[in-house]
Amino acid sequence: MPQATIRSSSRNKRNIYRYPYEDNNGLASEKYPGKITFTALERTIDTPPSPASTGPDVFGDIEDISQEIKKITPKVRRLATVELALPPGLNFADEMQYENAELNAANFAVKGGAQAFTQVNGGIGQKIQTLLRAVSGSVSEEFGAGRADAGELAAGTFAKALGTVTGTKFGAMIGTAQVPRTHTYSMFRNVNLRGFNFNFNMLPTSSAEASEIEKIVKFFRYHMYPATLGGDIISAFKFPTIFEIELFYGNTEVAPKILPCYLTSFNTTYNGETTSFHHDGKFTQTSISMSYQEEHNLVRDDIEKGF
Repeated sequence: MPQATIRSSSRNKRNIYRYPYEDNNGLASEKYPGKITFTALERTIDTPPSPASTGPDVFGDIEDISQEIKKITPKVRRLATVELALPPGLNFADEMQYENAELNAANFAVKGGAQAFTQVNGGIGQKIQTLLRAVSGSVSEEFGAGRADAGELAAGTFAKALGTVTGTKFGAMIGTAQVPRTHTYSMFRNVNLRGFNFNFNMLPTSSAEASEIEKIVKFFRYHMYPATLGGDIISAFKFPTIFEIELFYGNTEVAPKILPCYLTSFNTTYNGETTSFHHDGKFTQTSISMSYQEEHNLVRDDIEKGF
């Protein structure tokens, strides 16, 4: 299924909320060339009408199904956008998941065999033979006649094995002054999802700008919550709105791109450093902090695309 294209330079001017805000009285804060935009996206899928069935198989054949799937078109609709001054200290953290993998003698031998298995040319039979030869060779090498410590190593291995059977393996290890060696490797597990934190301190210079800030706060809180499907007894949460985050200097996009994100937390502080109000009771200071998480993890191809 093709992915929906979500990046576009078009803006619906009726659904943009801004801070700093320009009002008609010239009392609003000064605008800055650096800006960050948060756009709420609604994803939909256009599905073509199903063709009438001409036989007992209502699903048609595989080729017909494949053609119908290709006609499904993902779409994205921009619901609204918030535009704020670009904050300082933008942080992009790329993290991988690794874990310690401890290999005993058998695992260590298999490691070498597996490397040979993947590198050798030929059919599956030849690969398996190479794997067996590599494993047996790695084990026999440890007990080769050329090793000066072969007898001591063999005695310790036998004592540990006997101790495991009789439940006295610790006594065997202390008595022989040997513990099994483990080969520890860093093993890659996964790519962590990237997260982003943003903080904004908004000081409206007019009641009109304070009203705009109220709309901004409601925009974020509304779209971070899920809708419900069904009734009170049998119901489900529908995924919250996904956000597109873009960073600009003027009309030029700056910094690495950010994949579509979910808003995972949002905190609002009113009049954190003041006790004053506008004449109509609106706050003169509103601070917001929010955390986002990308909807899926990155791969190398994404870096080539500017993420």
